[in-house]
Amino acid sequence: LAAFINAIRVLRYLDSTGVMMELACHNVKQFLARREDTIRVIVSNMNEHGVLELNELTQGVLVD
Repeated sequence: LAAFINAIRVLRYLDSTGVMMELACHNVKQFLARREDTIRVIVSNMNEHGVLELNELTQGVLVD
């Protein structure tokens, strides 16, 4: 999941339209949707790193 988040950051930096991200991450998003532990890992990650990362992913805002 951390690698996926980092990939999203890089792709958004390279292409602010999000087209490249959608093309590159489509299969990964489908894979994560099928995993039973995805929600648990996301919540655990939020507790560990705070909500800023979640806001970044859902709103398209890059945070440092």
